[in-house]
Amino acid sequence: MTIGYSAVKTFIDSIVDEIGDRKIALYPYGKGGRIARLVLYDMGFFADIIIDSALSGSVPGVCTPDVLERLDLNEYALIMVTDYYKELFYPVFQKTQEYEDFRMFNFHSKTLGSIVFSITDRCNLRCRICTNNLIKEHSDLSFDQIKRVIDNSKELNLKAISFIGLGEPLLHPDFINSIRYAVESGVPDVSVYTNGMLLDEKNIGDILSSGISRINISLTGYSPEVFAKMQGHRMDAPKLRDMIYDNVQNLIIEKKRKGVKLYCTVRTIVFEGEDEDLRDYVNHWDGKVDDIFMSYPHSIYRRNTEHLGKCDLLGNNIGIEAKGNFLLCDRACLSSEKLGRIEETAISNLLSGQIFRSLQYFNETRQIDKLPDVCQRCVRTVGFLGDEYVGSYNKMKRFDNLIKCLDYSNEMFLYGISLDLFEFITYCRIKDIRPFPRMFNRRNAGKIDTIPFEYPNEKLLKDKPIIVFSDMYEDDACYLSSLSALPVNYLDLLQSCT
Repeated sequence: MTIGYSAVKTFIDSIVDEIGDRKIALYPYGKGGRIARLVLYDMGFFADIIIDSALSGSVPGVCTPDVLERLDLNEYALIMVTDYYKELFYPVFQKTQEYEDFRMFNFHSKTLGSIVFSITDRCNLRCRICTNNLIKEHSDLSFDQIKRVIDNSKELNLKAISFIGLGEPLLHPDFINSIRYAVESGVPDVSVYTNGMLLDEKNIGDILSSGISRINISLTGYSPEVFAKMQGHRMDAPKLRDMIYDNVQNLIIEKKRKGVKLYCTVRTIVFEGEDEDLRDYVNHWDGKVDDIFMSYPHSIYRRNTEHLGKCDLLGNNIGIEAKGNFLLCDRACLSSEKLGRIEETAISNLLSGQIFRSLQYFNETRQIDKLPDVCQRCVRTVGFLGDEYVGSYNKMKRFDNLIKCLDYSNEMFLYGISLDLFEFITYCRIKDIRPFPRMFNRRNAGKIDTIPFEYPNEKLLKDKPIIVFSDMYEDDACYLSSLSALPVNYLDLLQSCT
């Protein structure tokens, strides 16, 4: 049952008599709990105790789950409205004699955000940073497998399907049939990722008539030299570069001519020392495509165990590799952790299975050490110096006013480890800002690929302006205060410069 206000109200209505004069203890973990609080309030009830591991310690009056061991069920009516199975809750239930007396209302939300298909792991390019180069035996999903997954997902309130993965989707013999089948299934957002090599007249026509909503073209480098750098300096790189640029241009022309609403994005890798090429790239595509995405190589990631994060993909995204296996997410393509075979497991059963739900639980509670190795190594859970995609150029334009109001005649410093910092730095590179702002972070000193981080001393920073690009933790604030510097949050600057 999908969690919703009416569903929660129906269940609480059914137990009003059982609550009687007892106080209410509410376990509100997840979306169901948040809705339950609103329902109780609207019905004139008040949750005397709120039990929530994620909020305890940060919100007054919220208790940790160990309070359940001491809960007097004669005094309290325990209502549990949660996305998780009871088997996945804290072990305190196993220690409680009155376990069967708990009034538990478990709302299992069978919903899924997106499915990412790697319909083939064959590719017609050999980009030097791509993990496709590690695959020894190549595979294709069959059209029947693709249809089976889509058919089994119709009751999951699926938001998006992407055809991406380790290979070039247009190499698949049933590529066009697959994207049309996905569109016809009613999924609101169907997207395709391609390297652009096979965007000939026929494929462009088929894609534009298919009804997909987005197409993303991975295209690194404006000059033939930088493009060749990505391709391992192959001899025909300049010719390939010109062909792909022409293909994308033809797609744009045909899209406009036919009046098709297809969101077109080009994506590039930002290499060290190639600022001029990056500017040429942006200037060439800005205004022609709908957006430009830029990313740094994966090697900039550094494990940050001080502040572990929660992955926004785990439990919301399912990956499917070309060999026919379900994956934890599309980023687990080369891991050994598989959730099952397409032929053997319905995707709805995966979501309701204990393994999948327990992984969601460990992710929500930030118990990263209990997640599979592939999750423990991933930047989305162990902390990062920037997301995989530095950001969209459209989004970076919000820094225009900030750049205009900064005083570049004085030395300034940038502090943080956030995506906003990387976007600002990238935008400065595109706009050729000189002198380039200096960056520092107390945890990650030293040079990290394209981003030089410093570990400055108090003398260097004294009375210098520091622009903070970070959701500051308390220890960050104390550190900046100790430097006798002048920190200001970039959001405050943005507001003052508008």
